[in-house]
Amino acid sequence: MLHNQKTRAWLLSLAAMVLTLMCGQNLFAQFDPPLELKWEVQNIGKYNEQFAVSPDESIFVATHQKDSTATIRVYDMANGTLLRQFPDHNCYKHFAFFPDNKHLAITGWSCNPKTWARMGKIRIMDLENGIVTDSIDFPDSLKNEGADDIAVSPNGKYLAVSISLYYDDLYIVYNTDDWSILARISLKNGSPSLSAFSPDSKYFFFNDLIDTYKDKYFFEMLNMETKEIKTIHKADNAITDIKFSKDSTKMLFAREDKILGIYHFSDSKLETIALDEKYDYVDRNLELIRNNILLFSSGLGMRLLNIETSQIFMVTTKRAGSITLLKDNNSFCYLGSVYSGVVKGLDKIISSVDAEENTELLFPNPTTNILTLQTSGLIMPEQIQIFDINGKNIDLSKENITIMNDEILINVSNLEMGTFFLNIQNGTKQNTYKFIVGR
Repeated sequence: MLHNQKTRAWLLSLAAMVLTLMCGQNLFAQFDPPLELKWEVQNIGKYNEQFAVSPDESIFVATHQKDSTATIRVYDMANGTLLRQFPDHNCYKHFAFFPDNKHLAITGWSCNPKTWARMGKIRIMDLENGIVTDSIDFPDSLKNEGADDIAVSPNGKYLAVSISLYYDDLYIVYNTDDWSILARISLKNGSPSLSAFSPDSKYFFFNDLIDTYKDKYFFEMLNMETKEIKTIHKADNAITDIKFSKDSTKMLFAREDKILGIYHFSDSKLETIALDEKYDYVDRNLELIRNNILLFSSGLGMRLLNIETSQIFMVTTKRAGSITLLKDNNSFCYLGSVYSGVVKGLDKIISSVDAEENTELLFPNPTTNILTLQTSGLIMPEQIQIFDINGKNIDLSKENITIMNDEILINVSNLEMGTFFLNIQNGTKQNTYKFIVGR
């Protein structure tokens, strides 16, 4: 059973790589309006491993691997310019930024196929010159093992690394002042490929497979002060992403079977959201844009979820292997197996999520045939779109739209009964109106 569990873990990793490869084809060169491609670069080699954005969002780091050689590449977040690159002997590596924005913690596996599981250490690299400023060996019998995950706390005081063993898996949590071990967490045949520290560095979150025979996963939280471990969530499958709200009040996670979770730190409350079956898989693609709006990516592309209303709106049909929401809550950095880049324009889509009914401008509402929009005081639109409640763009022919002096008449008789959103675009300005079609 242990062998089967290890095999499944590798298959899941392979599936994630295949998904990333599928979505690494110049993702946003042809993007869906109103998203705007800020920049895009080709920077990833044969295997996609990981990427990381510095805490101050000045640089991002990606890896390039080909055969038994590898490099670490540093890019300017403003325009995607390659600033510098350094050779690296780790393959299938994992890394995390320290809060000083220039030091990177690196672990992984050897590039040598004969000794690929023989790294057994953590290296701290200065990204300004590529010098390894510290090298920490795994303790005792773990020196010849490889690692599957690494995380640095936001305050820089703690570092956690997962170590894969043939007989057991575990997380080791270090104190970065002297590299003493604060906690050694056995995962009981677990899946140590995803972890994160809370924004205040008080908690460490990780996934554990408790019952090998029944595939029972426990999502757990280590209190860094008391060293107590608390179970947050029990599931039949593994956690695929962990993120936090910008105000540090919520922790988000995605599960393999299309379950999203939100954990509230204030009252230890957990709420879960079950996505429709068509959203087949949510990997490292989950972000909380605002308190009520989630951004996620699956096989159908990227979507916004209004948590309060359960409505889902389309962002783009393009898929991304991994995404990181930037501090402006309007842009995100993405990674495929070939391309990385930054896309902005989420604020325009969010206006559709937050659209309110404007009865003084749009009538009759509900309607059965002709929808009238008063344009008095409004600039004549450059673009008119209708979206259904799932964010799908409804085709509008020119014959269905009549523009008069102060009114726009739209024939919606071909729409089925339900709730829709009328989107009026004028340059950078966008107005969205909710309307209902009845019969």
